[in-house]
Amino acid sequence: MAPARTGARHHATDGAPLRERDSRERHSLGRLAGGVVAVALIAVVGVGVVLGYAAARAAAFDQARATVRSAALLLAQDRDVVDGALAPAPAAALRARAERARKTAGLDFVVVMAVDGTRWTHPDPERVGEPYIGSIAAAQAGGVVVEEHVGTLGPSVRAVAPVLGPSGRPIALVAAGTRVGAIHATVARRVAVLVAVGAAAVAAGTTVASLVHRRVDRQAHGLGPRAIVRTLAQHQALLGSVRAGYLLVGPDRRVELCNDEAGRLLGLDDVVGRRIADLSLEPGLAELIASGRRSAGQVHTAAGRTVIVTQVPARSDAHAPGWVTTIADHTDVVRMAGVISSQKTLIDALRARAHEADNRLHTAVLLVELGRDAQAVEFATGALELSREVAERLSAAVDDAALVALLLGKSAQAHEAGVELRFARRFAIPATHLPAEDLVVILGNLVDNAVEAACGAAEPRWVEVRAWVSDAPADAGPDGSTLVVEVADSGPGLPADAVARAFTRGWTTKSPAPQSPGERGIGLALVDSAVTRLRGSIEVRRERGATFAVRLPLRSAAPPVPAGKEARG
Repeated sequence: MAPARTGARHHATDGAPLRERDSRERHSLGRLAGGVVAVALIAVVGVGVVLGYAAARAAAFDQARATVRSAALLLAQDRDVVDGALAPAPAAALRARAERARKTAGLDFVVVMAVDGTRWTHPDPERVGEPYIGSIAAAQAGGVVVEEHVGTLGPSVRAVAPVLGPSGRPIALVAAGTRVGAIHATVARRVAVLVAVGAAAVAAGTTVASLVHRRVDRQAHGLGPRAIVRTLAQHQALLGSVRAGYLLVGPDRRVELCNDEAGRLLGLDDVVGRRIADLSLEPGLAELIASGRRSAGQVHTAAGRTVIVTQVPARSDAHAPGWVTTIADHTDVVRMAGVISSQKTLIDALRARAHEADNRLHTAVLLVELGRDAQAVEFATGALELSREVAERLSAAVDDAALVALLLGKSAQAHEAGVELRFARRFAIPATHLPAEDLVVILGNLVDNAVEAACGAAEPRWVEVRAWVSDAPADAGPDGSTLVVEVADSGPGLPADAVARAFTRGWTTKSPAPQSPGERGIGLALVDSAVTRLRGSIEVRRERGATFAVRLPLRSAAPPVPAGKEARG
């Protein structure tokens, strides 16, 4: 999506035009960019020339060493040189051959000498008969000497090889060399070529830098770095100051802009430039954002949060380059709604227990008035004993007092509805360090849903609650343990095609309550939101009716449950 056009009349927050405020800057961004390109190119070319010189010098010296060594060995093996070394007057016999070899090889000197180093030949005849200047010990022993040494002609690279007689022992030595100055002259010619190429590269780079200068200035509207940084800081501050997420999506359904809050709410990183279909979003939310249709206040789930999504087309210069999606966090509101719903359910359950206790009290009073004192005592103590037994079982199996109170209330509420709420032999909820309000939302709504399902089935009507901490690898949480909670009922069950929709807010199989329209279909949605927030999972399967199995990974290991702390049924 093309960026919105901005002209010279763009204004900063204090009302001063950006062009005017930028006039205090000496150079525009384009000029700086062009300068950087030019300087970088010159530096690269300079380094290249230096490295090229070093490589050329090393290559030239290596080549000189190889040349003088080869020349010395070839000349030492020459038959004329061997015969000349054995002649009565070796100096006269070898002078012409040595000079011819020097010219042929392009060397500065070729010296043939006696084994003790006395020169028989030399480019300067006056040096004949003088001792050779340099190392010859290795050559006297039959080896080859290659060295850089200062001689009569100045610094040179030279090689000394032995001339072997018929007995295989050295009878003379041959030295071949080239002056260091000549090597440097060869290097200078090669470097001149490098410099010419570098100059051409610098000229081409200067042209490129000029083009970069103009291009960047045109794209940045002639602004300098300070103005651009200031504008970007204002832009980021504006997007970061609002407590809502903003997405700008282009016509190709790619994210053009995403502020930090949007990334946090969606649980995503580096979304700019990616297609909506490639993001790991809840299907309904992904479909809404990708569609680009106008929406107001739709509720969706993202990264374990409940979010409110508003979407409107984005317009610029009378055309629509995409659309803007606003995302607001609604998790706390939904969580409080779940807590309030559970508290309301608990209040209703306590009210049911109060109503049941009132009926029992009236019955006991009437029995007393009828003179049946023994029967009245038996009736009252029997009810108390039953309530006490249930309370003791729950207190022994459940560590959290809020859950104990919730389940006691649910037991009375289910009894009033004609449903038996029973707790399996495998029922224990130790200290799990999970938020109590989330466990209340999950367990309370699952039991409510199961009781209502059982009410619509034939007798016997029952709801069974199971709970335990599992260490099985398939259930392992971050610490290797998972709290498993199952709620089964004797109702008609949940059709397989309705499982996915059952956790959608507003979906229900029950008729709306006339006294509270619009409150149906929220229980399982609250359960799904709480389970997602705790990074758990929900499984729905069929036994006699529907069985909802919730698995919640534990953040720290729950303490072991003593033998006496598990409910017995």
